[in-house]
Parts: sequence; C-alpha cells; structure tokens
Amino acid sequence: MKLYKSLAGLIVLSVLLSTGAWAEVSWDQVQKKARDAKSYQLTYSYKGPRGELDFDYAYAGDKIRTEIVRAKSDPSKKGTVIVYDKSWKPDMVRARIGGGEIIRKNSHKDVENTPFYQSIFEMIFSQTDKCGKPSAKAQGDKTQFTFKCPGYEYKIWANADGEIIKTEREVDHVTETRRFMSYRWNSNPKTDF
Repeated sequence: MKLYKSLAGLIVLSVLLSTGAWAEVSWDQVQKKARDAKSYQLTYSYKGPRGELDFDYAYAGDKIRTEIVRAKSDPSKKGTVIVYDKSWKPDMVRARIGGGEIIRKNSHKDVENTPFYQSIFEMIFSQTDKCGKPSAKAQGDKTQFTFKCPGYEYKIWANADGEIIKTEREVDHVTETRRFMSYRWNSNPKTDF
C-alpha cells in the first residue's frame, strides 16, 4: 500500500511539473529584479491608444533616454529621442525630432503616464498597486500574473529570470500591450542625446 501511495505521489508530482501547474517566479521576485537594478537597457514594442511603436529604452536612476526606432502608426516619429534628466528639470523632458528640440512638461498629454520620465517598471508597478495581489499561473517557461483592477484585468508575463516580457491591459476600451526584449541589467547606458 505504501508503494502505491508513493507511486501515486510521484505521478502527481510528475504531472504538475510537466504541466507547469505552479509559478516559475513570484511577483515579489519580479519586482525585486527591477527595483534592485541601478540601471538597465531594453527594447520594447508598444501597441495601444498612443499608436504602434518600438522603443530603445535606457534607465539610470534619475536619467532616462527613450528612442523611437519604429513608428508604424506615425512614421514621422521614428528617430525621435526623448531625454529626462531630473537634475536638469524634474518636471520636464526634452525631445529631439529631426533637427529640432522641444521641451514638454511631464503633465503634457504626450508625456503624462509614460515611461519617458519614470522607470517603466515603477510605472507598471504603480498601475498594478491599486489592483491587489495577482493570481499566478505558469505557462511553460513563463509565469502569467493577473491583476483584477477596477473595471478591467491587467496581465503581466515574466520569464524564469524574473524579467517582465509582456504586459496587457484595457485603456479607454483599447487593449494596450507592451512586449519587452534584449535586457541589459546594470549596464550604465547612455542617457543623453
């Protein structure tokens, strides 16, 4: 009888392992990974109410550099570089577009609620903070975190290293998706023009 119970336990464990029935990483591990980094670089694709864009993104504490490398929704935005430097002006960003430079307040409609002046991860964490603890579900080598927010769900996928690889939420009845790639942690990236 003991042998059958042991075999049954091994079979259940084998099924759980093969189907990924528990999360590879925890939400706390994902947050810790991002918050422990002094600096990072990544690329990400965005599709949502602001258009369809690809970015090179560099974060180094109080300095952020964002370059639009593809702008399917508005090709004229390609090549735009947005720089935030808290020591220059904490409430403004500068953008180089073609040969010119413009300055915008962080509260400007094109800047507000973007990662142009704040860590992209802190922006995501602040958006999910009001939604309570997420449920977690392993999906192969990824973990999906689902937050039940007022009026919508916010889904975040992370890889086994605790890196966010995708976010998805509803904004103004439009799905907003970000896909993250090419992480370089603690890389002291270039954050100026």
